[in-house]
Amino acid sequence: MNCLFSVVVALGLIQTPEEPKWAGMEIIGAHSVERATIESAIPLEIGSPWTDTRSQWQEWAAKLQERFDFHRVIITRVRYVDGRVFLVVDVIEKGEETRIDATCGVWRGRLSHLCG
Repeated sequence: MNCLFSVVVALGLIQTPEEPKWAGMEIIGAHSVERATIESAIPLEIGSPWTDTRSQWQEWAAKLQERFDFHRVIITRVRYVDGRVFLVVDVIEKGEETRIDATCGVWRGRLSHLCG
């Protein structure tokens, strides 16, 4: 099977995925602060190679939470097979705390460390 795959790739019949790169950012749930303001507060260079630096994301989340007085900020990523990676910033505003129960309910298990 590996040999067949190599031949198919060599003939150009399918494209191999590119190296993962940051393609963009998605801001969810922010109402009191504009998207551009949140984006500018995150030192992520779009187009740079993707690295899975979750501890750094948690630092960014803590800084956003403190700076804008959000109830909670959860940062994760979505990675597609074509190499595009998007940073996902989920903002839980004060007064919308029940939304974190729904968010973390979906993430229980593997990502529950993000929910506190």
